[in-house]
This record gives sequence, structure tokens and C-alpha cells, in this order.
Amino acid sequence: MDKQFLPFERLHVYHESIEFVDAVYTIVRSWPKEELFGLADQFKRAAVSIALNIAEGSSRSKKIFIIFSICPVDHVMNVLQFTQLRKDVDLSMKNSMII
Repeated sequence: MDKQFLPFERLHVYHESIEFVDAVYTIVRSWPKEELFGLADQFKRAAVSIALNIAEGSSRSKKIFIIFSICPVDHVMNVLQFTQLRKDVDLSMKNSMII
């Protein structure tokens, strides 16, 4: 029996955000240990914040939920920026090894 007790548990976007958090944690595990408290930590926090904002906003009025729904967009943008930064760091490391 798969009962859902909280408002956010009915939202497909919430479940997608949890899958996204799992994916981010999987990706970060492959990063070098020196990134653990730098970019990786911020990357994970931004991903988790998406799910948290959806969950928190779902317990509010529709008007407030819309505001809470805008916040995850900012976190998605952060995640995209972290992804780009990580690519830049990898490219920079590869280029420095060639020199």
C-alpha cells in the first residue's frame, strides 16, 4: 500500500526533484576529494534546495506556493552553473597537464 500523507507527495515535480538529488549525489561521488567541501558541497545543496522549496511551498496557499515554485528555478540555474564550472575546471586541468 503506497499511501501519500503530505501535500508535496502528490506532486510529480517533487518526485522528479528527489531523483535529481540522487543523480547529483551520484555524480559528485566521482569528483576528486579536494572538491568535497567546495563546488561539490554547493552543487548538492542547490539540488536539495529544489526539493525542499517544492515541499515547503506545497503546504502554503496557492499564491505562496507560486513564490516557492520560483525559488527552485534559481537553484536549477545554480546547478547548471556548477555543471559548467566543473567542465571548465576539468578542461583547465587537462590543459595544464599538456603544457
